[in-house]
Amino acid sequence: VAYPQISGTLVVLTGRGKNSRIVRIRPPESRIVDSLDLPEASGGTAAPLGDRVYFVQNGNTVTAVQARALAKGNSISLDHHPSDLAATPSGDRIYVVSDSSQKLEVLDALQERVSATVDLPGRARELRVDPIGRYVLVRPARG
Repeated sequence: VAYPQISGTLVVLTGRGKNSRIVRIRPPESRIVDSLDLPEASGGTAAPLGDRVYFVQNGNTVTAVQARALAKGNSISLDHHPSDLAATPSGDRIYVVSDSSQKLEVLDALQERVSATVDLPGRARELRVDPIGRYVLVRPARG
């Protein structure tokens, strides 16, 4: 999965399980500029205007990676396995839904903690944040 950055670089999640890693390339070049081992990483979301990409790691942890330096930040542990993540354009908030909960969790990226929880009428499967970051859209698992 590739996460384009405003600087023109791409942050790419490669490998699986214990062999997953993050690489950074600068198109149109195909050589790897930098890399970071991030075991058990799967999926994630990028902040379009921010400098961070957020990855699900070890099943129930959200880990921030600074895209410019490929530096791993602190992790935020969750009670459930995230099924989808979406970040605000600035990356200051990350919204998370899980496959086993009817809650929307709001993560504060600056304080690195869950800052709010919103009860949903049912399970959700997909999230989107509007381009300004004012609204988060939640797609239900059914319908």
